[in-house]
Amino acid sequence: TITVGLLWGKDSIDFSTERPFDIFSHDGTFIARGIKNSRWRLEVKDSRPAKIVYRLVIGSMSTMKNAEKFYHELKRRGIETEICPFGRSIRVGGRVISDNHFYRVVLKKIFKTKEEAERYSGRISDGLKTFMIRQVVEDAVGTIVVKNVHNGEWFESSKPINIRGADVRIYNIPAGQGYHWEHLEDRTYPETVSFRLGTDGKLVAVNIVSLETYLKGVVPAEMPATFPIEALKAQAIASRGEALAKLGIVHSTDPFDICADVHCQ
Repeated sequence: TITVGLLWGKDSIDFSTERPFDIFSHDGTFIARGIKNSRWRLEVKDSRPAKIVYRLVIGSMSTMKNAEKFYHELKRRGIETEICPFGRSIRVGGRVISDNHFYRVVLKKIFKTKEEAERYSGRISDGLKTFMIRQVVEDAVGTIVVKNVHNGEWFESSKPINIRGADVRIYNIPAGQGYHWEHLEDRTYPETVSFRLGTDGKLVAVNIVSLETYLKGVVPAEMPATFPIEALKAQAIASRGEALAKLGIVHSTDPFDICADVHCQ
């Protein structure tokens, strides 16, 4: 199972379903039963963005042993650092099928702003090159409100909420952002759709879906379904490998594994 970001940075999100659905809190607590064929709107109230800090990375290693070696080398040169693990292992049936773990050696100094980190980076000598990363030290908080646009019925939760029991149609999803064919469209998603807060304290829509179901959406979007079956098989293998390679890495500060736009496809 993976989490796919559909929309983010939104003050409101509209959706509908063709069947009755259940609204659950993220921890599995039942909240309410939703009515089919009604338009629903999500909004956020009393939200506060996540607390973000910035770190400067001096090196990334694939093993802890190499990271520790580099750490001690820098320490002998009087440079204070620490090792931060990133990534995750993907297990299926108790077997690791993809290990995305790596280890970053970062300066111990923590910066409150991006500009402060950039200025400090420009003063580092000793032939060291750095790049900047963000770290979430305090999650965003707020209340998610779900309203029936037609009859005014509403529910709210201070935690992420999940919509189950019916395919969810989300309105006005950007497609092809940054390209000449960029546009908005309505899309329908299977399994579970979750609504959460992003680091900016605004709404994020996430599809919680099996990797194989995800591929059923991605492959025909990248290659026409009328192509030869062996070409489609190869595309599926490439797409699956691409998704697995990015889990726990590309959207490490977002409330989802990968996004549904060209950035992660």
